[in-house]
Amino acid sequence: METEKRFLWLDMEMTGLDSYTDSILELAVVITDMNLNPLDEGMNLVIHHPSEVLNTMDEWNQTTHHSTGLIDRVLKSKWSLQAAEEHLLQYTKKFFPEKQPPFAETPSGKIACSYSVTCPN
Repeated sequence: METEKRFLWLDMEMTGLDSYTDSILELAVVITDMNLNPLDEGMNLVIHHPSEVLNTMDEWNQTTHHSTGLIDRVLKSKWSLQAAEEHLLQYTKKFFPEKQPPFAETPSGKIACSYSVTCPN
């Protein structure tokens, strides 16, 4: 299948909405064909952060991420942001060996912006 007919879907949970000051907590990626059929099971990585980082979240993020269990998963995770970025790059190269994949995401572009600021590679 031609790589031009594939999309990379990226979803992230963060400590807040500021791409420059908040941290990525979780990355989920699915690669689809142009008809939105997943090409494999995708990947989901939870990034480790210490309690000090998590304690800077506002009330909405604290409540939401506690209720979903994400905060506990973040504290137990062994993934550093750098290791997760490298893993994501290796994963996407299987589907997009010669170029950067087209992002398919929310209309705001917030996720791609946050990812590119936090993980420049």
